[in-house]
Amino acid sequence: MWLVLIFWFGVVHAGVESQTFIWDLKVENQRVGSRKLVLKDMEGKYKRRVIESWTEINAQNLGSQFTFQQRLTGHIMGGPASFHAVIEASGRPREIQGRRSGLGWQVSVVEKGRARSWELAADQVDLSSVDLFNPDSPVHLTRLSHARILSAETGAILEGKLTPLGASRIYIDGEPVVVRGFQLKSESTDASFFFDSEGVLVRYQTFLVGLSLSGTLRTPPPRGRDHFKVYVGSQRVTETDIL
Repeated sequence: MWLVLIFWFGVVHAGVESQTFIWDLKVENQRVGSRKLVLKDMEGKYKRRVIESWTEINAQNLGSQFTFQQRLTGHIMGGPASFHAVIEASGRPREIQGRRSGLGWQVSVVEKGRARSWELAADQVDLSSVDLFNPDSPVHLTRLSHARILSAETGAILEGKLTPLGASRIYIDGEPVVVRGFQLKSESTDASFFFDSEGVLVRYQTFLVGLSLSGTLRTPPPRGRDHFKVYVGSQRVTETDIL
């Protein structure tokens, strides 16, 4: 019996590779929470990537009553990530789902005991916010000049022009990490994202219910095959200390 169970366990978990990232979240340079994310590559008839994410924010040490918890699962198979997120914001539950369906998207939001759903055409969404945390995303933000991001936090579309911010260094545990920055800005959106040469999101800055929130990797990203080159020698490189 034990041999059968051991064999079954090995078969089920064979071919599953995982990687974990943790971002420390800060508001006004004070730590308010963290985001943990696990990437799993699932082998089978079709290779797919599963993303599991846990985010917790508590801003009470800043005099705010805002709290935020999110449990998210994303699925990626050859395009933008579909997702299902369960959220509790200051005690108010909300459930958001963004699912690629045919040539478009099916989006649904459940809150205050009511469910709303709508469809989006494929050309209305370039990527979901889950894709920002996937280094190997086929729709990586760094390839765009204008982005329409389906938010797994609100169900809304974050749209704006992408402006390259150039190369810089971010220090994590005393180790310099060279990144390329991009700013997404419009009348309703102002966010910045900093990726290393492997496409890993090292740092991001955005707004959440009026709070200027930043997230920075807790440990330096792993080294591996380059997804894009970062030329530092001929550019002005700025250095940023993580407080």
